[in-house]
Amino acid sequence: MNSAIELITGLFVSIPGEIWGAMIALSGVWISSRTQKTRLRAELQAQSEEADKQRKSDLRREIYLDATESLSRLASHIAQLPNLDPSSEEAMSPEALSQFSGLSAKLQLIAEPKTSKLASKVSTKYGILYLQALQQLLPLQNISIEKEIAEEALESIGDTITKTMAQIDALTRAGLSSYSVFEPLTIDMNTLVQKSDELQEQVRLLGRRKIQHQHDYMRWLLDRLREVTEPTVELSVALREELNIIGDIEEFRKNARENHEEIQSEFENLIELTNQHLESDQAADKQNSPT
Repeated sequence: MNSAIELITGLFVSIPGEIWGAMIALSGVWISSRTQKTRLRAELQAQSEEADKQRKSDLRREIYLDATESLSRLASHIAQLPNLDPSSEEAMSPEALSQFSGLSAKLQLIAEPKTSKLASKVSTKYGILYLQALQQLLPLQNISIEKEIAEEALESIGDTITKTMAQIDALTRAGLSSYSVFEPLTIDMNTLVQKSDELQEQVRLLGRRKIQHQHDYMRWLLDRLREVTEPTVELSVALREELNIIGDIEEFRKNARENHEEIQSEFENLIELTNQHLESDQAADKQNSPT
């Protein structure tokens, strides 16, 4: 045993100092290189994770902003439904609804569970709101059809009156002024004028009914929008949190409530002003109508 130890010791002693120095230097380089590789691997991993996090953040930001904008357009479209033909493609399959549904699906796919649940809730509520809006507009559609038919009939009678007056004028210029010639035309003219007056009154009344239904629809819509305000505000706050934007849900609620009340007040003022104009026009019509 002692001889083996002495042999090993002798071997180490016999190694020149230069070799020892080279070995020590080589060991230092190896240890340093290993440390640098470990540090570089950790840095690359951190950079990769940060880049992946940034890509997800950019993707979320783009979809979240697009979804928010799309939701605003959808609400605006629902408010404009009274001005559309309910049976038209624009009303039945609006681009705003399709776009919001698609963005909502993307949002639910990439968002955090809480945000995804809120997005699903808001999307469902607006989908139901849209279907209910179409049902609310059915009476308005019927009135619009009646008014359109009456206006077409009134236009047709107006053309007939013009032609009849042209015939009377032609007969007068030709010197044919006998009672037997003018009597049929005069009777026709009186009948046409009477029918024209009736149709004008019908169009006016249908116009008033249409305006009243539009007012009723907007009142109904404002009430329904108040019901979806809370989940919409919560969704906005959740989206801001995921985008690292500071948001106070109570402040959002307060602003949303104040905005809604302001819109409600201005809408009521508009209704009052419209009714005043309608009453003024009706009074003028009565005053100008023959007794």
